[in-house]
This record gives sequence, structure tokens and C-alpha cells, in this order.
Amino acid sequence: CICRRGVAREMRGAALAAAALLASPFLLVYDLVLLAIPLLWLWREARATGFLAWEKAVLMVAFVMPLIAVEAAYCLRLPLAQLSLLAVFVSVVRRGSGNFSSIPTVSR
Repeated sequence: CICRRGVAREMRGAALAAAALLASPFLLVYDLVLLAIPLLWLWREARATGFLAWEKAVLMVAFVMPLIAVEAAYCLRLPLAQLSLLAVFVSVVRRGSGNFSSIPTVSR
């Protein structure tokens, strides 16, 4: 659980920001500014300890997603922003758990 003692305050903030975006029933493009908090936390942690196998892809998609979210949702009739936000949330929680030694990492 991310709310327990011993979990870094920065990680809890990143998870809360990602969860707040996921919980919103009406997410507009300007709300995605809040996505900067978990993205920057993930980037900092990954630079310090090594990227997990999928983290670079998640970071790239989440970074580009605000630029294409509206057009993609209109054309595909699929809310891609929510899928991207879910991937960011899972990445934050997975990295915040601290137990990812069995997952392969990508060298820099």
C-alpha cells in the first residue's frame, strides 16, 4: 500500500496526482498539467536506479498524450488518455513498491 509509513512522500504525491487524474469523470486537456508530477518523479527515480523494461515507453506515450488526446479520442472514439494515465499510475505504484529486482532493467 502506498499510504503506509516508510513510503517516500514524493512517491505518495506522484501516486496521488496520477490517481486524481484517473478518478476524474471529466478530464480536459488542461487538467493534464497535473501529469507532470508523476512523470517527473518516474523520470528521476528511473535515472537514479535504472529504467524498467516498459518505463521509457510509458513516459514517452504519457508525455505526448496531451498533444494528441483530443484528436485521437475524436477519430478513434476511444479515450486513450485514460489508458495512458493508468499505465503511469501502475508504473508509479510498481516503482514505489521497491520490489522490482526480478524485473529486467534497461541499461542507459
